[in-house]
Amino acid sequence: MQEDLAKFNDLDSLKRKAERRKQQLIVDKNNMSKRKQITQIEIQTLQYQFEAIQKQLQDHDTHQQVRSSLRDPPPPAFSRTVHQKNLKLLE
Repeated sequence: MQEDLAKFNDLDSLKRKAERRKQQLIVDKNNMSKRKQITQIEIQTLQYQFEAIQKQLQDHDTHQQVRSSLRDPPPPAFSRTVHQKNLKLLE
């Protein structure tokens, strides 16, 4: 307890320590702000690259054919035939 009292009796030392800590936190905050800006720029750059590649893909004929074949369900007769064949295999 005497140790703690000695620490708090030296207010000048505590103030200097608090000021150094405050300055370090300001430096850390500035560094983090710079890193945030850099990261935002990198994300924006990657987003632009992604959009450009997506545009190229959408313009590509093969991609359009694959997308449309995945989007369109098979005709009902086909799925019924496949289902019947699968049932026969299980028997």
